[in-house]
Amino acid sequence: MFLTSLVELVLELNEFTGSIPTSIGNLTNLTILANNLSGSIPSGIGNLTKLNLLSFAINQLSGPLPEEIGKLQSLVELSFTENMLTGLIPQSIRNLENLTLLYLFDNYLSGPIPEEIGKLIFLETLQLYNNNLIGKIPDSIAKLEKLTSLSLYGNNVTRHIPSA
Repeated sequence: MFLTSLVELVLELNEFTGSIPTSIGNLTNLTILANNLSGSIPSGIGNLTKLNLLSFAINQLSGPLPEEIGKLQSLVELSFTENMLTGLIPQSIRNLENLTLLYLFDNYLSGPIPEEIGKLIFLETLQLYNNNLIGKIPDSIAKLEKLTSLSLYGNNVTRHIPSA
C-alpha cells in the first residue's frame, strides 16, 4: 500500500468518478478527507481514527451511514450534505465526542433523530434538514449548551421543542 503517511487528502471540485475504494481504511494517518465520489461508504472508513474533518458534501453517495463512523472520535466536523444517503443516523454517532459541526442535510435519511446526539456536548451546529426523519425532537438536544444552529425543516418531526 502506498501513501500510508498521507495526512490530508482533499479532492473536492474535481471530476473524479467512481466509488470510494475500500482501501481508504489503510490511510490511518489522515486528518482531513474531502472529495467528490459515488457509491456507498465503506466500513473501512472507521479505521481513519485521526480524522478531524470528513467532508463528502455534494456527491453521489448512496446507502447508509456505516456504524463504523462512530470510531472517528477525533472528528470536529462531519459533512455528508447533498448526497443520496438512506437509512438511520447510526447510534454510534454518540462516540464523536469532539464534534462541533454535523451536516447531514439534503439526503434521504429516515427514522427518528437519535437520542444519542445529545451526548455531543461540543456540538455547535446540527443541520439535518431535507431528509425523511420522523418522530419527536429528542429531549437530549436541549442539553447541548454550545448548540447555536439547529435546522430540522423538511422532515416529519413533531413540533415539540424540548426545554432545558
